[in-house]
Amino acid sequence: MTKPRVARIWQGRTPESAAEEYAQYLYEEGVKKLRSTQGNLGVQVLRHVRHGEVHFMTISYWGS
Repeated sequence: MTKPRVARIWQGRTPESAAEEYAQYLYEEGVKKLRSTQGNLGVQVLRHVRHGEVHFMTISYWGS
């Protein structure tokens, strides 16, 4: 596997009550498309709950 040289980070947040719906949307409209894009080496989605909001961080890895 090629070692990543670029990591692109996208961040978003939503109220905790909508977190699961948002996570599903993020997967369908973001993660799937990133993974199917030529040159993509991987995708990670992290989430953190803070003060009633859920913060999402999506990191995609690329060779260039």
